Amino acid sequence: MQPAMQNGASLLDIAEIITMDNVNMIKNRLEEIEQKRMQQQQAMEEAQAQREQQAIQM
Repeated sequence: MQPAMQNGASLLDIAEIITMDNVNMIKNRLEEIEQKRMQQQQAMEEAQAQREQQAIQM
C-alpha cells in the first residue's frame, strides 16, 4: 500500500483496491492511478518550464 500511495494513490484508492475481488478491476484501477500520476507529473513539469521561461524574460 505504501508504494502505491507514494506514487499518487489516495487512501480511498487503496480501500477500493483492497475490497475488489476481480483481478481485472484491480488492474484497471491501478492503471487509472498511474495515468493520474503521470498527468500530475506532466502538469508540474509544464509549470516549472513556465516559471523558468518567466525568469528568463525578467
